[in-house]
Amino acid sequence: MPDALPTFRLAVVSDTHGHVGYCLDAVRMLEALDVQAVIHCGDIGSVDIVPLIATHGGAGGRVAAKAYTAFRDELLERLKAAGKVDGIYLALHGAFIAEGTDDAEGEILKRTRAIIGKEIPVAVTLDPHSNVTRTMALHANIITAFRTSPHVDQYETALRASAILDRAMKGEVKPQDRKSTRLN
Repeated sequence: MPDALPTFRLAVVSDTHGHVGYCLDAVRMLEALDVQAVIHCGDIGSVDIVPLIATHGGAGGRVAAKAYTAFRDELLERLKAAGKVDGIYLALHGAFIAEGTDDAEGEILKRTRAIIGKEIPVAVTLDPHSNVTRTMALHANIITAFRTSPHVDQYETALRASAILDRAMKGEVKPQDRKSTRLN
């Protein structure tokens, strides 16, 4: 009998934009898409998915500071409540700005890293026209983007990120150490 596959706890966050008429339907669609993509990412073994939050907002400028703060704080509280996780998968947009910050996703990644520590791998998927900031690069181990426009490859992108995250959680790979990455 083959050895049992390890069990990992994986936290999942989804935040994207689109043109779906009803926000609740969009959130359900994103949760289903991203969680299914993580679950079906190959021989990932037994994964305990810890869904944290899914949001949806259309393109249209800065998010109100109050809305952003509520979203960010809810996400971080759910992450703290989840306890120990072995990896984090964030389906982000990559150009999220809010009143008071031009790098909302970088701030979310930085605060996420402060909660989970530097050893837990963090994978991020983004739009191809995202603005990858220094803060994002410093706090994510794995960053990959959709390769199509319109974005019909969200599932494939999630698989790509999940496969690398799976290998990182198993200790098979160690994505580039941020200390040795030169970001000028």
